[in-house]
Amino acid sequence: MSDIPASDSASTSPASRAALTVLRNALAAMNASETAPVGLLPVPEIMASAREIYASACTPANTMLIAQVVEQILHHPEHQKDPEIWAMCANVLCCDYLNRWNGSDAAQLAAAEHAAETALRLDPNHRRATYVAAFLHRARGRHAESLAAFERVIAFRPDAADRMTAEAYAQSGTQWTYLGHPERTRDLVDKAIAITPSDSPAIGVFYWINGRPEFIRSNYGAAIDWFERSIAIRRHFWYVRAWLIAAYELNKQRDEAQRALDEFRALFPKLDSVAAVINAERNIPHSNPVLIDARHRVHAALIMAGLPAAEPA
Repeated sequence: MSDIPASDSASTSPASRAALTVLRNALAAMNASETAPVGLLPVPEIMASAREIYASACTPANTMLIAQVVEQILHHPEHQKDPEIWAMCANVLCCDYLNRWNGSDAAQLAAAEHAAETALRLDPNHRRATYVAAFLHRARGRHAESLAAFERVIAFRPDAADRMTAEAYAQSGTQWTYLGHPERTRDLVDKAIAITPSDSPAIGVFYWINGRPEFIRSNYGAAIDWFERSIAIRRHFWYVRAWLIAAYELNKQRDEAQRALDEFRALFPKLDSVAAVINAERNIPHSNPVLIDARHRVHAALIMAGLPAAEPA
């Protein structure tokens, strides 16, 4: 199970509530009948609901629900030829792995890769599958390939202003940070913010991406501003909170660092040491000295703030 409360950041919009109802009813129907969902709930409605929830209420509980529903749909041979279903399966499995949600491990990463590869065999230009492939490259430490895949998502629809295009811009900015050029991040993230509704949960991710280059440059006050704005929207991302604690500590704001650490411990009890944080960071391997130095500063500042260095015996 995840360290994150199941209700965290869940959307209360009518569209999200309706979509959750569709998915829960679909799962109940599929668990009750070997022939479901065929003839019980239309697969297009289920998939539309999965996309709505992933976009508006991406929490550990909801990615688990989407994965359970989509994987059952894929048990039916008639749906195994649909690249969108495979791509959505890859999307939620990859999300869980990168965020360390729902006990995800290397087996889930391999399953996500299989699903994305299957989608791309069915349609080499499938947009969501290419988008997920970019994250999978990141998870394997192939950062140049990840950047190229995000750029390909943008190239598919260069004039689009939808969420996937915005996220591809922002995540391209992330890849430049992983490649040792954080100075190239901000312009891409600002493009993403410019085409994203202000109430979209994606904005919280974009703020995190903008904050990390500030931390790398030791502009801790600016980093704090971005990280605080990020967790106000997406409070369940452990890494944003870890970097926020470090930024407060390195900016000599000790009371704020302690408050942030207390919140971190309450939300993520399994991340009870810097050793556990370092282990969690292995989900995204990299070798760039710029980011390695920043992570070392994060680790040292977490210890200064009061997080134990080693895991409890």
